[in-house]
Amino acid sequence: MAQPKNILVVGGTGTIGGYIALEAHSRGYAVTIGGRKSVKGVPVLEDLPFLKGDYTAGDYNAETLSTFDTVVFSAGADMRHVPENTSADEY
Repeated sequence: MAQPKNILVVGGTGTIGGYIALEAHSRGYAVTIGGRKSVKGVPVLEDLPFLKGDYTAGDYNAETLSTFDTVVFSAGADMRHVPENTSADEY
């Protein structure tokens, strides 16, 4: 079985997704970052293709995903998204 070549990392702008994307890229995979906002501040990630979208809005449908061999889902809220007037412990 051949290894997948085209990988979409949904949530690739986050900490975990960013590391997954970097590791896959270092192993020779064609990696695309998927997220609501583009990558900023990490030069290697900034150089990768970016697919703007919000999975909660249905932006990643069958047609959009058809060009990828593998999709890695690493999206989710983290400490950078603590709502206003909410303590980090509550979040």
